[in-house]
Amino acid sequence: NLSSKAIDTLISFCLSNSYFEYNHQYYQQNKGGPMGSPLTVALAEIRVTEIETTALLTSPDPPSFYRHFVDDGYGRFRDKDHAMSFLTLINSLSDDLVYTIEHPADNGSLPFLDILIHGDNSTSVYRKPTHTDTYTNYETSAPQSTKDALIRSLTRRAYNICSPKHLDNELSHIRKILINNGYPHQRIDTLMHKTKDALKRPKTDPSTAVEPVSKVSIPYFPNLSKPLRCISRRHQVKLTFSSNLTLRNILTKTKSTPKAILTPNVIYEIPCGQWTESTVDRQNDLFRKDSLNTRVLQEEQEICPIPNYNMPPR
Repeated sequence: NLSSKAIDTLISFCLSNSYFEYNHQYYQQNKGGPMGSPLTVALAEIRVTEIETTALLTSPDPPSFYRHFVDDGYGRFRDKDHAMSFLTLINSLSDDLVYTIEHPADNGSLPFLDILIHGDNSTSVYRKPTHTDTYTNYETSAPQSTKDALIRSLTRRAYNICSPKHLDNELSHIRKILINNGYPHQRIDTLMHKTKDALKRPKTDPSTAVEPVSKVSIPYFPNLSKPLRCISRRHQVKLTFSSNLTLRNILTKTKSTPKAILTPNVIYEIPCGQWTESTVDRQNDLFRKDSLNTRVLQEEQEICPIPNYNMPPR
């Protein structure tokens, strides 16, 4: 039940109070929104929609067809000059965003998201020139469900995107990709056929699905995870697997290491030779959620009344 003014105030507060830390220095972001924030995504979508809607309504010669998804747009124009005039108009409406344009290839095809739209309006799956067709290898230590999901998702995408004239070529390409990544022929054919049959069946009502009693996520262990999942299903517990130890986590470091005084969940010791044993035992709090700095400040407040006691330097 928030008013428009209240929403505007809250949005302005979020955008004007965005801070980040780099190399142990703190900075305030003075333009745009913080990356990863749901608010930034929503505001960016609103802004792009506003610009493109204004361009379509004010253009003396708008395109015959125009659609956009996030930051990609697709339009139908008479020729390149018509498209360039619309590009000039839409770029004149904002100083913050700069639109670029991609013209159809010589054969009339033009990519839009993961769809390649051909000159005859048929469609097929689009892959960027840098795409290597490298996916999770079948011998990888990963849940079988993850490997099966790869086969299903590639097959489902082919049926959802490809026109009939391009479907067989895409399915053959998928088989070739999976074989090169070590997947067994029989497993590929079985799951591809099951996915095709599932697409033909009417969709079930999501409200009738049986929800698990609880959900649990644990690290994946090849010989243990499958039996655990079977047991969890009998008790209506959804078990998922995660892996925090990856090459990316090991080899990359995108954030600065915080100072020790700001670290939470620590074991700390404060030398206090003149205190009694019972008082010292009270300080042995392990893995406190508060940062070390916060805990030391609390200790200072408690110790302050003791005469002739100096807190150890931090």
